[in-house]
Amino acid sequence: MITVDYYSDFFEVDRLSDKTAKEVVSKLKAIVARHGIPDTFVSNNGPPYSSKEFRNFMQKYEIEHVTSSPGYPQSNGKAENAVKTAKWLMTKALHDESDPYVAVLDWRNTPTKNMDCSPVQRLFGRRTKTLLPTTNKLLKPRVVEGVKNSLLRRKEETKFYNHGSKEFGKLTGGEKHFVVTRNGLKHVSKVKLI
Repeated sequence: MITVDYYSDFFEVDRLSDKTAKEVVSKLKAIVARHGIPDTFVSNNGPPYSSKEFRNFMQKYEIEHVTSSPGYPQSNGKAENAVKTAKWLMTKALHDESDPYVAVLDWRNTPTKNMDCSPVQRLFGRRTKTLLPTTNKLLKPRVVEGVKNSLLRRKEETKFYNHGSKEFGKLTGGEKHFVVTRNGLKHVSKVKLI
């Protein structure tokens, strides 16, 4: 089970012994004990999330439960992206015969694209120690400034690139441009005009 914080992109990975509401609620209680009670919980419409036991948990902890559209998992894109990232980290660790928990730790400490901080810094206000050599100065807590602005800028950029093609206007040789392909955003360092 992957649980992701919308503000920080920090995600938790939990192994479920079964997919019952009791098991899911148990894992979520541990997450809530570590991070606090969220205002809103977004999930798919799977059986554990539509059960009476899960509804009781949401009511008891005063959490608003929002479900994504059935048959359209992209409507909960943050969770889908976290699942994709977690699977990629686990698969890479398995392939490299390395510890998947260290891979998750390193990912959490890596600054997010277009932001000056990592998921762990946004959540805890500090870096966490990893196996990579780090000075004690870098591990000191500090308030991360400008996160909301960076999140808004990233959201606007995503919106821009997800709303069809855009006109480039007049291009000249040697300019730097980004091109959106089916495989994502690609950087084109030089444009050759024909």
